Amino acid sequence: MNMFKDDPAFKQMEEQAEEQMEKLLKATVQDYEAYMADRDAAAAEMSAVLKQAKDQGLNVKAFKRLIAERKRDREEIMEEQRMLETYRNLLF
Repeated sequence: MNMFKDDPAFKQMEEQAEEQMEKLLKATVQDYEAYMADRDAAAAEMSAVLKQAKDQGLNVKAFKRLIAERKRDREEIMEEQRMLETYRNLLF
């Protein structure tokens, strides 16, 4: 048996909690959808930049690799290049 079942104060608190949850959920969904729209717009702009680069004769694959490398530590890249060169010398 639930002793709070017919308690008006409990029901009011329960309704307030549900209203707060609904507000929180709506706000979170709106924020997330706004970020998704921004992300989609940015992706379209990035694609346009890559298309323009390709049209101007740039190697897009090399361009993307360069951008990815700029995010990494220089020493890590140099070590990876040394290892690749060692492996190439062993295989070719």
